[in-house]
Amino acid sequence: MDYEKNRQIYITVFIALFSIIILMQISRTIQEAPEIEISYNQYPQWHLPDGAKLRLGKGAINKIAFSHDNTTLAVATTIGLWLYDGQSGKELALLMPHISVNTIAFSPDGKTLASGGDDKLVRLWNMPEGTHRQTLIGHRYRIFNVVFSADGKTLASTSTRETNLWDITTNTHKQAFHRFHFDREEYIAFNHAQVIVTDVNRNANTVEIEYLGNENQNITFDANLPVTWTMTFSSDGKVLAYEIEENKGRKTYRKEDHSIILRNVDTGELVQKFKNTSEYVVESMTFSANGKTLITADLIKSTLTLWDVETGQEKKTISCDPHRPRFVSISPDGKSLVSWSDAASFYLWDISTGTSKQVITEHLSCPHFPQSSLSADGKILVSSDGLILRDNFYLSDITTGKQIKIYDGHSSLIRDAELNPDGTILATCSEDKTIGFWDVTTGKKLKTIRTKEGYFTNLAFSPDGKILAGASENKEIYLWNADSGRRKKTLTGLIDDTHRLYFSLDLFFSPDGKHLSCVSNKGVFYVWDVSTGKQNEIFSEQLKNVSNAAFSPDGSTLAITFKHDYKNTHSGEPKKSHHIELWNVPDATKQHTFIGHTNDVTNAIFSPDGKTLATGSEDKTIRLWDVNTGQQKHILRDQSWILRDQSWILRDQSWILRGERHSADKHFQTLSFSPDGKILANGINHGPIYLWNTETGEQKKILQGHTKCIKDISFSTDGGTLTSMNGDGTVLVWDIASILSPTNKSD
Repeated sequence: MDYEKNRQIYITVFIALFSIIILMQISRTIQEAPEIEISYNQYPQWHLPDGAKLRLGKGAINKIAFSHDNTTLAVATTIGLWLYDGQSGKELALLMPHISVNTIAFSPDGKTLASGGDDKLVRLWNMPEGTHRQTLIGHRYRIFNVVFSADGKTLASTSTRETNLWDITTNTHKQAFHRFHFDREEYIAFNHAQVIVTDVNRNANTVEIEYLGNENQNITFDANLPVTWTMTFSSDGKVLAYEIEENKGRKTYRKEDHSIILRNVDTGELVQKFKNTSEYVVESMTFSANGKTLITADLIKSTLTLWDVETGQEKKTISCDPHRPRFVSISPDGKSLVSWSDAASFYLWDISTGTSKQVITEHLSCPHFPQSSLSADGKILVSSDGLILRDNFYLSDITTGKQIKIYDGHSSLIRDAELNPDGTILATCSEDKTIGFWDVTTGKKLKTIRTKEGYFTNLAFSPDGKILAGASENKEIYLWNADSGRRKKTLTGLIDDTHRLYFSLDLFFSPDGKHLSCVSNKGVFYVWDVSTGKQNEIFSEQLKNVSNAAFSPDGSTLAITFKHDYKNTHSGEPKKSHHIELWNVPDATKQHTFIGHTNDVTNAIFSPDGKTLATGSEDKTIRLWDVNTGQQKHILRDQSWILRDQSWILRDQSWILRGERHSADKHFQTLSFSPDGKILANGINHGPIYLWNTETGEQKKILQGHTKCIKDISFSTDGGTLTSMNGDGTVLVWDIASILSPTNKSD
């Protein structure tokens, strides 16, 4: 009896203790959870380019800095320099002009803000009013970093091969240091009056500290172990922090042991060694202004960690989930943190409480979006943040500029997201082996398709929106009824031998919906009859190394371009990358070969009436072809394209070897006809959009406003609006009706 009574007491005590532990854990979780305030208010439309009526997005973020008194946040973006209130996150100003601001720094007294960017200029701004004070000219290449000396009298600005010193009092140039290559922006600082830079020799596992202008003071010390890319100086330049990997030989890269090393810059002696408790490599790190705290960002675990520099102990860890911090900055007073990543927001954190004070959104990071598309009516932009292990995607209303929904409904990486033709439903496929259907207006999930065969990498809606096609990692294509979610057909015959991890297909329906085609990342081309599911094997046998394919409006003709010169083993016929072939779809016979370009063709598109084919090429021309005769109607060329190409030839040979010349050649991957076919729009890699009269070949207008490569151009159905998506992280909506005056419009 006593035994049973004691047993009941023990059980009761155990349950009580267990309940207390659970409640404590819940309470702790609630206390640690960030108190997030998110605002999707429409931001000010400052400095819109001529002809644009709306900008969606504030540009992709390059760097963020606090003012000395924590009242202002300066954000360097690909379109300009944004100023925010440091407490509320409210927009204060957009400072222009700049061609992509890469770096910023406040002077020690907080009265000056320095910025540098792709335009090779350093600009000084008076703070807090944000008025322009001076432009410093002297760099030959785009600027990566600007750093003030401790007394604020000298500014160092660094580009790819040089560092310039400027006298801030007189706004004059003091000295220039030339090196073959300056490394990443974190690796430069002032030590007293001297400028120091740091390089990592990964072959020898050594860290080299170089005093510019004083080679006798340079220090090289052996790290013995692999050094990661993460490195930073203390604000006074006396301490260098970097991370090492102590068990590099292990098979799993995630389970390495990492330590953070602090060394005296003057002597190279070890100051402190932290044991990084995370299993993952630190993404970035920064010192507090007084040098007593080191903050590290963990992208994978979504945490910010504060370390005591003197003791090496962990002071605090802030959970940022679902935000994944790639970079982190601390306010000069040491009270606030700001973290940001490749996604479209940055967070302000209160260090004392570890909670989020503000979340600022709408910095669209289009350069990092592997999936992005516009609805057929041009009103909705859908995009995914594209980070590894992330599964978020965004819907933005082009008309109002508001971000209307953020979805987070998959448990693994989203591989593709596609809007149906009327823009009411969004379909997403994920590595969690599901396909989700979402109501664009409400954000409600309508249905889920679960698959056992594997996950899907690419999706496409039929023109009438009734069929959804999906390409499986198992190299089969499935057709579903978009309304019911029931599978209609399985299309087979893919012979692409790409590894599953890299498997990807460019799926597209013919305009009449009768055929489904795809181009694999191996360049193999396929065509299926949607009604029968039968593959036209002649296309896949005859056409290899395909780079682009486009259907004519009636679906009867295909325009095919090729990646590079290729001799088909089946027919023995050479395929030239500067030729365009037209094929008849019903009987898979070649109709014409258009010859005229002298370099790779990067895109091809039919006019709405199907009578004209427009092609862009790396030969710096756009050509309009008569589809029936194969004759050239017009050659479109702007003088600046030729001059720009010649300027690259004058560049140092090492730039060409590093691939810069190649990237500059990709001029004409984006083409779009107006609905009446009278206007052709094309975008090039450095921002401008050109409008051409297709009847005369006359250039109508150049639209200036983007700073990076044009990713997509789309006319509205009435032809009065043009929407452009750019690598600078913005979407611009252009008023074509007002841009083309009545006297200049095509009849």
